[in-house]
Amino acid sequence: MSFVRSLARSMTATPASTEATAASAAIDALVDGGVTTLYCNPGTTELPFIRELTARQVPRYVLTLHEGAAVSGAAGHALATGRPGVAVVHAMPGAANALNMIYNVSRSHVPLVLIIGVQDLRHQFLDPMLQADVPGVLRPIAKRVWEAQTGEALGEVISLALRDAIAQPSGPVVVCVPLDIWDTPGGVATTNAVSALPRFGAAPVDQVEQLADQLVAADAPTLIVGDLAAQRQAGATIASLAAAAAATVRWAPACSLAGSLSQSPYHRGPIFPDARSFARAFEDTDMVLGIGAEVLPPTLFQGRELFPATLACATLNEVPEDDVGILRPQLSVYGDLPTTIEALDRAVRARATADPACERRLGARREALRLEYESERARLHERSRPREGEAGPMPARVAVALGLEAAPAGTVVVDEAVSNSGWVSLLGRFEDALSYVTMARGGGLGYALGVALGVQIASSRPVLTFVGDGALVYGPQALWTIAHENLPIVTCVLNNSSYEILKGFMRNHFVDASPTPEDAAEWRLDISAPALDTVALARSFGVASARVEDAASLREAVANAFASGKPWLIDVAIAGGP
Repeated sequence: MSFVRSLARSMTATPASTEATAASAAIDALVDGGVTTLYCNPGTTELPFIRELTARQVPRYVLTLHEGAAVSGAAGHALATGRPGVAVVHAMPGAANALNMIYNVSRSHVPLVLIIGVQDLRHQFLDPMLQADVPGVLRPIAKRVWEAQTGEALGEVISLALRDAIAQPSGPVVVCVPLDIWDTPGGVATTNAVSALPRFGAAPVDQVEQLADQLVAADAPTLIVGDLAAQRQAGATIASLAAAAAATVRWAPACSLAGSLSQSPYHRGPIFPDARSFARAFEDTDMVLGIGAEVLPPTLFQGRELFPATLACATLNEVPEDDVGILRPQLSVYGDLPTTIEALDRAVRARATADPACERRLGARREALRLEYESERARLHERSRPREGEAGPMPARVAVALGLEAAPAGTVVVDEAVSNSGWVSLLGRFEDALSYVTMARGGGLGYALGVALGVQIASSRPVLTFVGDGALVYGPQALWTIAHENLPIVTCVLNNSSYEILKGFMRNHFVDASPTPEDAAEWRLDISAPALDTVALARSFGVASARVEDAASLREAVANAFASGKPWLIDVAIAGGP
């Protein structure tokens, strides 16, 4: 018997008492809170909990090989369901491994409960292996950190954690449980967990009327939509409001979900986090309405004047705590988003109906926006078509377009394409909020595969993941869980053998002239010597894989991968450069 197995057996022998334990109470609280799945990378300090979980068979226990996969898997589950995801990791080493993903979860306001087993209270003062101030490390990035001191309180602590995680603004809540607490007598949770987003009433009528006046008076209004709107499934309602006001619709920078529907003629895609994208988005705009949107500044400092000084700005959120980022509204309105958007839509339409000149003006603008949309979509798709006889690695836009075309209806697109994420968000056909998922707002790489497995388990929809070759190796361990659970996830690795996103920043911000290939080599941003064998990497984790180097084969490869119903990884050779 191995040392670890022997140690685990000695620590986790079933207690003599038949009284319910704290571990059992914790599971009761999770089940009562609507939790169906746990994403776990456990260690010795969680074994009593895992023993109880295995005996109970609920919630579902999904094993991961790395803490980053556990946390991003739970985050994907939360994004798909609107309920808190739950991950279990091990002591300080597990928390440290998960920090990257916890930070992403925090910045993306994903509701998540992270359960961490910590050292036995009876000998923490001796500073044994695994002992550390885990709560102190996590407090700066977690929404809240609880540390269980008694078994009687653990069930209630879990219930409170579920409630806190989902309360706006949502975020990660950590529960640290000392090893000896799990097997002590457990109490009964007396606080009902709130495991779905709370609902509010509509905004005050006078404020809705004021917003309607501003939208109708504007010559070129823009709606900026964010994750809260997507979580509320408000895409169709926003499309209707955009039609009523003849307004363009843009996603806030680094949205985690599809905030607006791409087939709407008023959809104009995301604002990317750079000054040029802000300038293009607002060059013809005279009024902005942020709807459930946190607008982040550019990744690199590019000045503070990102909005024209004459631009009118209002925001619609649900509670004052909802972050609007760098927006500076002259009017802030609070109320249930779908209900308030519907009321605003009616108010705008009522004004147009009462004023024929207003209706003619709005009608002319609608037609102009529709023609502009059709022209831009046609241009994008023309640019992304493969060129007959074109040899060598294909442009990323072609690879993205072919992958999207081959995916079946209802596919969720998980995006960690990094330097090529723009093509994913611009070319995709996103018909509901879950059609597009990312967790890019934190900036930490390695989330895509974990998010994909959590989304697939929670939604049962096929998943197409676009991930850069550099990003892939930050979290490849999730491939094992995808294979172990036999999930129909197709991963397209956009492989340019470099950190292309950093080369782009270098070209655009840190060098004075276009670099020569020799200059670029000196930046040490290529990852081609030796080349990453992502095909072999995937196979080592049990995922079928293949390399595709030409556009003619890519569509067929993706279609066949989905038709198999099995996990697949397709390594796609793409051209680098801007």
